[in-house]
Amino acid sequence: GVLGHSGQWRTAVEKLEEMSALGIKPNTIVFNAAINACDRGGNLEQALRLLDQMHRQNVKTDLFSYNSVMSACGRLGEMNHCLQIFDQVEERGIAPDVTTFNSLLIACTKTGDWYAALNLLGQMKSRHVEPDIVTYNTCIAACAVDGKWRHIQLLIAEMEQKGIKPDVISYTGLVSSLEKLGHWKQALMILDVMKRKGISPNLITYSSVISSCAKAGEWVAATKLIENLVHMGIKPDRITYNSALSACDRANEWKQALDLYQEMKAKDIGPDTTTYKTLINVLKRNGKTLQAYKLKKDMKEESRSL
Repeated sequence: GVLGHSGQWRTAVEKLEEMSALGIKPNTIVFNAAINACDRGGNLEQALRLLDQMHRQNVKTDLFSYNSVMSACGRLGEMNHCLQIFDQVEERGIAPDVTTFNSLLIACTKTGDWYAALNLLGQMKSRHVEPDIVTYNTCIAACAVDGKWRHIQLLIAEMEQKGIKPDVISYTGLVSSLEKLGHWKQALMILDVMKRKGISPNLITYSSVISSCAKAGEWVAATKLIENLVHMGIKPDRITYNSALSACDRANEWKQALDLYQEMKAKDIGPDTTTYKTLINVLKRNGKTLQAYKLKKDMKEESRSL
């Protein structure tokens, strides 16, 4: 058990080799612990090698063996490997469970294949494999990549119907999909829905909403959201500020942009190239050449000190 949880795949593999050298044939439990360690350590190649070794040495494989390898495939977005292992599970007459399908879904998310993810969810239902919150949140993440917010709304409704409570990850996926399309009003509405349901938005949620406001040049909403963040005790990061600055840039609000820049410095959030370029753009456009020149100097000094 310890081997699998430690993620020390090298140690686990060495243990297997030691046993073989001593003439002790490792059993399913030992192999599974080593494969699980490889999964946690992100070593897919070694996990596949160990599964192959189990087959060659006629060591009984079980669903845990396959699920661990599929989990490693899923994390790396290796959909082809994932499907190959899934076929092996089927060939051996082992019934796949929710963990098996979730690994396939994670691979879909990594490749941004929302259609395949929803197809797999349909397969789970037809096989009477009950989806869990991980299943739904993974499907939501796959849909969010392509801005499929209507699909996500249906998935959230389905979760509630099944008695699975959508969480911050579910709603952040919805907000993220709205951000892709610049639907800032709907994104703001989702924040209210979350608060009503007692789900606390996190930095990622807020950053997505601020980014959607930025796309529409809604600088008032963007700066208000940063205030809300601070009020909630969540520290905004550079990405959050850069999004708000982008909103100011689009709306030609150079004074507000400078205020945000000062705020960043006061909070010890280091500006980056994007910060400076956005600021310089809005200042130049408004004829503030001297301030733009001063910022350019600051940017050069900052890059030298790095």
